[in-house]
Parts: sequence; structure tokens; C-alpha cells
Amino acid sequence: MKKTISHNCSVCKSNNFIKLFSVGDFDNIGLDFDLLKCKICGMVQIYPLPDKKLLNTYYQQTYYGAGRLKFISAVEKAVVLANKYRANKIVKYITKVPSHKKTISKILDIGCGRGLLLNAFKKKGFDCFGVEREEFTSTHEDKLTIFKKDLKDIGFKTVSMDVIVLWHVFEHLIDPTKTLEELTRILKPGGLLVLSVPNFNSFQSFYFKNHWFHLDLPRHHYHFSLKNLNMLLNKNNYTIIYKSTYSVEQNIFGFIQSFFNKFIFFLPNNSFYFLLKQDKKKLSCYIKLCLWILLSLLIIPLAVTEFFASGILNRGAVLTIIAKKYI
Repeated sequence: MKKTISHNCSVCKSNNFIKLFSVGDFDNIGLDFDLLKCKICGMVQIYPLPDKKLLNTYYQQTYYGAGRLKFISAVEKAVVLANKYRANKIVKYITKVPSHKKTISKILDIGCGRGLLLNAFKKKGFDCFGVEREEFTSTHEDKLTIFKKDLKDIGFKTVSMDVIVLWHVFEHLIDPTKTLEELTRILKPGGLLVLSVPNFNSFQSFYFKNHWFHLDLPRHHYHFSLKNLNMLLNKNNYTIIYKSTYSVEQNIFGFIQSFFNKFIFFLPNNSFYFLLKQDKKKLSCYIKLCLWILLSLLIIPLAVTEFFASGILNRGAVLTIIAKKYI
């Protein structure tokens, strides 16, 4: 079904969309949203785009976590370790690029959250900067420099950053095209852009559809594939030098929760995920969590099989790209 919308595709500027399906909001507040797919480049977007007032209800402190914590202790430790591993992997890769071997000093993390990734970079000796929503009130470790305002209002100097990271942030942006143009202005020639987004061209997206955990509506406004991300990057003078659809923590848990969403339909979506959040006070919550974990053990063989098969075929649930600015 063709759908008329009030603005053009952010990637190819077409206004020729088809409706894929409707999806309930991630937090189970009770709102439904349409997902539309551009018939030209394949970019998928939420419709209608939520206004700022509505979005604020989905970016409450419970989304970021209470204080320094977001998940229960065991998961929180795993998240910290995952960020350290991620920082190590990014640094190891970018230092292989001859022009960056000993010259990288400034790293900018857009949508840095609690600053876990930035803190890992800082411990490696980098000069670190972050940008987050103004509503975010959590403290950041090690006195990180965090700007809580719109990127365009900060006033970063032209060609001032060596590396810019958007780790599961690009899909949240109201206008990813304009944001990318501003980031390109800030990034040095030869600088590296690190992007990680849910992969709408993944097996998980294809199979689970409106039950897919990584849709996260309405916080995720756009849903990308390698094809349309590459188009957008090429328009802004980038060339992709690394890509992967492997992500242990995102892909495997995403499969498990999506499986539950699809087949345990009598419970609210993402129930297991919400039980992993930090605020647990009642014994019944821990009993439910243990039951979900036991159920997960039955699903893990399927999740691991999908993880390796989809990764080999570049159809994993998360797409990570490193792109080099060549002008």
C-alpha cells in the first residue's frame, strides 16, 4: 500500500513509500506506529515522526538507568566489560590505518549515555568528548566532558576531531542526514566515523518483523541497511573500510527476546529485558527473572546458531561500520 507522507526520504529524497506493518511502542505504553519503507533505497522510517513532547516520555531516567546503574549487577558488569572490549577493538582497528597509527588524539561520542565507552577511551589516553540529550541527568565517570545540548548548538571547531562514534545512536536521530553533514564538518580529513545500528536487512528483522526487539519504537526513527547507509556515507565523502554484522551481546539477546515477543504473546513485549533493569525490590521480580533465564537456556542454541549463520552471510542483527572521510 502506498502511503503519502509529509517529507522525503532522508537518504534518497524520494517520497515513494510502502507501509510494512504497524508496531506497538517498546515500553508498552499503548501507542502504535507505522513503519514505512522507501521503495527507492530501502530505508525504513517510523510514521508519523513523534514530536519532542512525546519523545520525552520515552527518554525518562528509567531508560538510561538510575544514577550510574541501568541493569542488575551481573548484567551491569557485563555491559562495562563489553564497552572496554569495544573500545579496545575500535582502537586496535583504527590504529591499523597508516595515517592514524600515532596521530589519533580526540574522540567524540554522540549519544554517549553514561559515558562507559568514553571512559574506556579516556583510560587509553585519548582526549574524549561526549554529547547527550539535555534531559539526561546521570553523573559521568572521571570528569568526562559531556555536552547536553543539540550538536549544532555546541560549536565544535571545523576539522577538530580524529574519530567520531555513534554507537546505536544514528537510528535515534530526527534528521540523520543533517547530523551527518555536521559531523563531517567536525571530522578531520582522513578521520574515522564509527557507526553501529540495528540491521533491518537482518534475518532477525525478516523473521520476527513487528516482534523484533531492536525496533525500539518510537525511539528508533530510522532503520538502516548496508545499502542505504553506504549511499548516505558516499554522499558525504566517506568510504567504508570495515563492516561487520557480528555482535555477541546485541544479536544473541535480541534473538532471545524477539523469540519471546513472538511466541509468548500473552505477556507484554520485552518482559525479560525489563526484568534485567536495575530496580528490583520484590522477591517476585527475582523469581520471574529466574524463570525467564531458565526459558532462555532453551533458546540459546537457536540464538547461537542464528548468530553464526547470519554473521557469515552478513545478515546479523547489528551492522557496525567504520568509514573514512576522504576529503
